[in-house]
Amino acid sequence: MNGNILVVDDEEGIRELLAASLGEEGYTVFGEPGGEGAEQRIRTDSIDCVLLDLVLPGRGGMETLEALLTSEPELPVVMMTGHASVETAVRAMRQGAFDYLVKPLRMEAVSVVVSKAMESRRLRQECHRLRRQVDDRHSARTLIGTSDSMREIFRLIPRVAPSFSPVLTCGEAGVGKGRVIRALHEGGRPGTPFVTVDCTTMEVAGLETALFGKPGPDGNGGAISRAGSGSLFLRDVGAMPLAVQARFAEFLEARNSPAPRGPDRKTCRVMASSRTNLDILRKEGRFREDLFYRLHVVCIDIPPLRERREDIPAYLTYFLKKTAESLEIPTKTMSTEARAQIMDYPWPGNVRQLENAVERAFSLAYGREVIVPQDLPAEVQAGKSILIPWLAGKAQGDSLPEILTAFEQQMLLQALERSNWVKTRAAAILKIKRTTLIEKMKRLGIPLKDGRWQSWA
Repeated sequence: MNGNILVVDDEEGIRELLAASLGEEGYTVFGEPGGEGAEQRIRTDSIDCVLLDLVLPGRGGMETLEALLTSEPELPVVMMTGHASVETAVRAMRQGAFDYLVKPLRMEAVSVVVSKAMESRRLRQECHRLRRQVDDRHSARTLIGTSDSMREIFRLIPRVAPSFSPVLTCGEAGVGKGRVIRALHEGGRPGTPFVTVDCTTMEVAGLETALFGKPGPDGNGGAISRAGSGSLFLRDVGAMPLAVQARFAEFLEARNSPAPRGPDRKTCRVMASSRTNLDILRKEGRFREDLFYRLHVVCIDIPPLRERREDIPAYLTYFLKKTAESLEIPTKTMSTEARAQIMDYPWPGNVRQLENAVERAFSLAYGREVIVPQDLPAEVQAGKSILIPWLAGKAQGDSLPEILTAFEQQMLLQALERSNWVKTRAAAILKIKRTTLIEKMKRLGIPLKDGRWQSWA
């Protein structure tokens, strides 16, 4: 068979005509008289294309279009309309419809449009298949480690991945919170959208628009809409402004209500990360209690690299191989002295910093097969973290504002830890006013009290 087509039209004659015509071309055709049945059908059957009438009893064609695309964002939906409603059909295309057909239908036109829609569906599925192969090599498989804590995370991922429950990953910058989130997505919702929103890089209005979209007829869909039946990842959710927290908590409450509240109900899975202790932010009144408990359903705490040094050799082997493959050159080895310095270093930037150090060493060891201590960063050779913290290397896809925000946050955290969280002393180390330090801590979601991960409950 060429594929499965769903015809949504309240006229039985139209459904029968299309079923007969498209059936002769090898398609399997299903029919539904209304939008509610159509939404149920795409959940129970594998549908490749929908022919949707613009005028339906009860739930209209535009509302049905929104519901279908929320459940299956990449499902090609072709609108069917009379001449008087062509303008509305064009507006439907702006909202995600694949194409439109004008009634009375010409079977030749129907065949051409359906053929294009099915080809589009096939190409998108092939793209997702190839993308999953790339993701398998570069995200989930980068979860490495032999320590007890990492083994426990490896055991937890396949149990949590199929669930709809929100997930919160906790830990310092660079420990791999995003990689764990990505592995959960790939394990539970492969082939669906994975949409990331960084809560540290936008103010209230910008973050609201990024999440919920721009209102009005000319507005665009936000991250929740784009995530569809996939996953929404909130990076550094502790930095989310209170006003946005309130609206997002309302969204979570509405979609989990027993009564349906529209097409957003139980669609994308919400996952978040935090490099600061949300429980302390909650007690300080800077993180809403209702949102805290809605996100804190499954919490995965990832220890810093210095607390699981037995994982470093495995990361070294992986990064040496990965760097060699990216440069298309033979892999290199580490001298005993260089390996000892790497094992002794506290790695304040965690796994991300280690990866950056290996890439740097590869460049400096050009023409040699062995990496020596002189190829390592100065702070690694010195065996201790420098006062101005290392800038966690730019991961693929990070923007300059994201890197600068992470750098500023890391500086403040290290100054606070160096001063045992006495803010006056930390401000003196950074050569800024105490009030400026407090303002920056609030903006970056850093607890005003000791928020180190040892105190995470």
